[in-house]
Amino acid sequence: MPDRSCMIELTKLLDQGERHARRILLELREKQLTAFYHLVAPHGPDRIVVCTWRNDIDKQLAVFQIKALSREMGAVAAMLVSESWMLSIPAGEPIPIDPPAQDARRQEVVMMLATDGRETRARSLQIKRDKPGGRIVDLVTDETTRPGESEKFAGRLIDGIIEVRGDA
Repeated sequence: MPDRSCMIELTKLLDQGERHARRILLELREKQLTAFYHLVAPHGPDRIVVCTWRNDIDKQLAVFQIKALSREMGAVAAMLVSESWMLSIPAGEPIPIDPPAQDARRQEVVMMLATDGRETRARSLQIKRDKPGGRIVDLVTDETTRPGESEKFAGRLIDGIIEVRGDA
């Protein structure tokens, strides 16, 4: 099988993540989406790693394990798909100290992050429910992350997952 390190398109990874989220939450009507990483191997097969973290310590341990697995298999790209809380902060307003989950203005989203170690792209889908805490009825594309996706995303859940090699 040819080396896939030059052929990975981050937008296609994000498309896969979006299709999965829509299938799980809208078609199958699951109550929540289990977070996972998709690690792209240079010669296949890829690895899907399910993450069942309960708190920040579990999350950090999972990230360490994902980084180790990524290096072991020589992954050339990775994608994280997870439910999350986001805030839209108007320009000029200070960034809150508390995490979005504790802010009344929070939005529930499916966040997808894809990286090849040099570039990171993000896409989010706002979760719409029929009532607070009720059934998910729609996933609305956040137009601020499409069509080119956001290219200015960094964070502990994606940074360093893919080791940059060669002339990068």
